[in-house]
Amino acid sequence: MLYFFMAACAVLAAASDARAQFAASVSPPRFEFDAPAGELSRRTVEIVHAGATPGSYRFATSDWRLTANGQAEFLEPLQPDSCRPWVALERRTATIAPGARLRFRFEITPPADTLARECRFAIMVESAEQLTSAGSLQFPMNGRIAVIVYARIGGAAPQLTIEQTLIARIDGQDVPALRVRNTGNATGRFAGFASARDADGERIDLAPQTVPVLPGMVRVLSLMPLPPLDKPNAAAPVIARWPLRVQGTLEVDGSAPLVKLPLDAVFAPP
Repeated sequence: MLYFFMAACAVLAAASDARAQFAASVSPPRFEFDAPAGELSRRTVEIVHAGATPGSYRFATSDWRLTANGQAEFLEPLQPDSCRPWVALERRTATIAPGARLRFRFEITPPADTLARECRFAIMVESAEQLTSAGSLQFPMNGRIAVIVYARIGGAAPQLTIEQTLIARIDGQDVPALRVRNTGNATGRFAGFASARDADGERIDLAPQTVPVLPGMVRVLSLMPLPPLDKPNAAAPVIARWPLRVQGTLEVDGSAPLVKLPLDAVFAPP
């Protein structure tokens, strides 16, 4: 489920006190599916209202893009080449009782002559302004959650290639990373695992960041250390002994048939 302040789905809020929280959770946080041209494709979002009083919500679509630092920026005005006119929402407003859940449907119908492409948009779940008490004060509380949708039309697919291996600094630690380019016409992500050996021969398991690489984008994806398989609750190891030999197979999510890229590289800080 997606909860308020979860950055991956760009939760936005304005409140005057930490006790005033957006009371909705939404699942799934994103959709990725094939949408055949000329056909209707329907999906369902589930919204749970956890507030002590009924919650009023508004629903809308939005275009979005990634900023230079990889954050989602939402654009309410219709953008050039937007596919939002193909999208229909089941409703524009709803009131949800405390503890209740709402199944909210949306549809996309690409025109029959649509060429291979990806339709990207967001469904904005926004709380209608409500008065929230904090001590003896009352003030308006408002917030919204963005559910990201990727609809692949006409066989659109990502084409990810590894252009460079390098070292990235994440949370004060050096980790191996890949500079990745997407020359396809749909968003892609890496999945899978890799196994590494440090300078002492110690094994470290790695997994690629699962952030999206949009068509035409070049992005650096880190290979993050994982806890040992026999100690899943342990802290992830810190890579301290370089160079690091990394071997494995990375899978490209969204490719059909599934594309697998072999990885065999040595990483070392400059």
